[in-house]
Order: sequence, then structure tokens, then C-alpha cells
Amino acid sequence: MKQPQSHDKPAARRKPGRPTKDQAEVIEGLKEKWLDVYRQDGWTAACHLVGVSFSTPSWWKHHDVHFRERFEEAQPAVADRMERLAEECIQGTREMDRAAMTLLIFRLKALRPHLYRDRVSLEHTGAGGGAIKVEQGGDAGRGAQLLEEWAGRLRQPTGN
Repeated sequence: MKQPQSHDKPAARRKPGRPTKDQAEVIEGLKEKWLDVYRQDGWTAACHLVGVSFSTPSWWKHHDVHFRERFEEAQPAVADRMERLAEECIQGTREMDRAAMTLLIFRLKALRPHLYRDRVSLEHTGAGGGAIKVEQGGDAGRGAQLLEEWAGRLRQPTGN
């Protein structure tokens, strides 16, 4: 049995994460499988089931136009799933803590802003619906008087 020498390097092991580029067909299959699971179970579950790192789908979104389009097409299904979760909480068939419910609210606002947005209307009108008249309060005349005095002092010649 050969003893390893101190100058021998151990075999390089690839860390888990993004598949190598020579596996193009495998990668496309992973993308499709990830999208299917993502629609039903969410990001984390899709990553675990497909066997890719948590950041890989983000990398795909940024570097693959077709994947990004399919990802955007999946968003209505994700929003439907989030709405079902919220409905289950409302009906009492699912328990959810405050932090998770807050995150769910923000996620729904992002997925369906036309439906789940904060509706705020702010109007300022004056008497009779006209413009608001803004008046300066206080004695601004005193400040102008002091400026004139100081300017006058600066203009006076010094007796050197």
C-alpha cells in the first residue's frame, strides 16, 4: 500500500452548489423540476428537493432569460398558494406566529400590489377647497434690521 507523500495533494472535492457547465441538459432538467416544486412548496423546499444551493435559482434568474420568464410566469401560482395560507390562518385551520404572518403580508403585497397595497389618500385644501395660504409668523423684520446694521459696520472704513 502506497503511503501518501507530504507533497501529494488530496483529490479536489467540489462543494455543493451550482452544477458544472458541462452538464447543460442536467441543469435544464433541474431548472424545470425546481420551478414545478417552487410553485407548490416554495423556494427552500424546491432547493432541497432538487439538490441545489439556496442561491442557485437566483443565479439562474440573473443569467438565464428563459428561466427568468418562466419564474415570472410562476408568480401567480405562488401568490395563490400564499393566499391559501392566509385563508387557512383566518379560518383557524392553520397556526402561524406573528412574525410569519407579517412576512406573509409583505410577500402578498409584493406579489399582488394591485390587491394588497396600503390605500392612503392625503389632500390639503384651504377654505372653500382652494389653496392653503401660508403666512410667515414671528418678527422677520428684526433679523433684516440686524443684517443691515452688520453690513453697515463692514462698510465703515477702519482707522489704521
